[in-house]
Amino acid sequence: MIEQLLNHRDSIPYALAIGAIVLAMTLGYMLGDKDPATLCAPHIVEVEQLTEKLSDLNEKLTKCQSTGVGQAAVECQTVCASQVEKALATHKDIVCSD
Repeated sequence: MIEQLLNHRDSIPYALAIGAIVLAMTLGYMLGDKDPATLCAPHIVEVEQLTEKLSDLNEKLTKCQSTGVGQAAVECQTVCASQVEKALATHKDIVCSD
């Protein structure tokens, strides 16, 4: 085969091109073959941090919602008491008028 390449000068550029392609593929594989954990480590850390932040924010939201509901119940207590008084007075008027 080498004798053919040397005797036929037209084949030398093709052989060089094929050799360059094989060399490029080999170097590409050797330089590109990396552990996925190494490549993904920053993203994994970021996901963990965002998960913790989400958990903290959900906790704060739940706390704020429960505080809001408790505050609303305290604020509504006076309104409820006045409505109960009116309802009892109306009921007393209805029952006693008969």
